[in-house]
Amino acid sequence: IGGALRIGGIVAGASTRELEALEGFGTDVGLAFQLTDDYLDTFGDPRTFGKRIGGDILEGKKTFLYITAREEFERAFSLAEEEEKIEAVRDLYRTTGADQALREQIDRYTEKALHVDRLPFSQPYREHYIRLARALVQRKL
Repeated sequence: IGGALRIGGIVAGASTRELEALEGFGTDVGLAFQLTDDYLDTFGDPRTFGKRIGGDILEGKKTFLYITAREEFERAFSLAEEEEKIEAVRDLYRTTGADQALREQIDRYTEKALHVDRLPFSQPYREHYIRLARALVQRKL
């Protein structure tokens, strides 16, 4: 998202400062979006998330949750039965506080992205970026 906004700014003739602001906004909202996706993949409601819960666990992806809680992962990831494995890993995320740490990171990057005063637009246009950021991040947690 940061690169796309930077390119748009270049095409529009934005200054270096404006390009940095656009790219920073895009990077922050992009990180918040990815962190939200990681959270929902593990703890989301499958009826609203749109895909199977636990996919990142089954694929062994090294998400924020994994990195935060990796002490116990070797044991949990060695479990053969899928549902047991998913539940063991979800429990680890909760026990270690990785789920809460991830939500805090989502909030951090969302709040950082929402400081749209750095964007080179007047307030009515900034509202579009605020709505974009909220739409990308404020999915059902």
